[in-house]
Amino acid sequence: ITTTYEKVKNSINVEIVNETESISINLVDLTQVEYGEEVNFTITPIKGYMLKDVRVVDEQNNVIDFISFGDNQYTFVMGALNVYIIPSYERVYNSITIEDNENTKEFMIDVNDASVVVYEETVKFSLIPNDGYEVDHIGIFDQNNNNIPYLKTFNKYEYQFVMPDTAVLIKPEYKKIIINNESETIINPNTKDGIVVLIVLTVISFVFAKYSYRKKLDNEF
Repeated sequence: ITTTYEKVKNSINVEIVNETESISINLVDLTQVEYGEEVNFTITPIKGYMLKDVRVVDEQNNVIDFISFGDNQYTFVMGALNVYIIPSYERVYNSITIEDNENTKEFMIDVNDASVVVYEETVKFSLIPNDGYEVDHIGIFDQNNNNIPYLKTFNKYEYQFVMPDTAVLIKPEYKKIIINNESETIINPNTKDGIVVLIVLTVISFVFAKYSYRKKLDNEF
């Protein structure tokens, strides 16, 4: 009697939750995984979340040991039963700080706690400069020194931006307010322009006086 055997082939099932962007596995067919085969996988959370925990169990809920080798990459050896990969996540909270500036009179931010701000939250802040200064530019940077765009709101000193998935630094810059006082130009009457003005005024005065005198004579008759 000749007995033949074939390797047991089972499936790998991945639990995808809302916080999962992708789970990549180094296998072509997840339904035909052989017993003893090495399985490598990488879990990528969506922005604003981080991987909290990973469970790898078989269909009888037995825990399968795995090895983590950084950047959410893992490896395990396939068992004799179907396998389930179950990730869990937690929210990422980042901080907002402002770089001190001697010309900042007041800085207010409308979040409850500037050390725990979540990704894609709209952040509004008010920046009031010292008297005699005005805001020239506001630099908003993530932890990789990338510029974060911001908008001026309808309120005089208020601005807003959308929180990235890293910590944020706000660096205000100011400039002095320059008031231009336009002084009156007084023409010297001894100059050419001044002489012309005096002649014109003299002619006007003579005409007016002559008219007034004629008007008086008319009234007498």
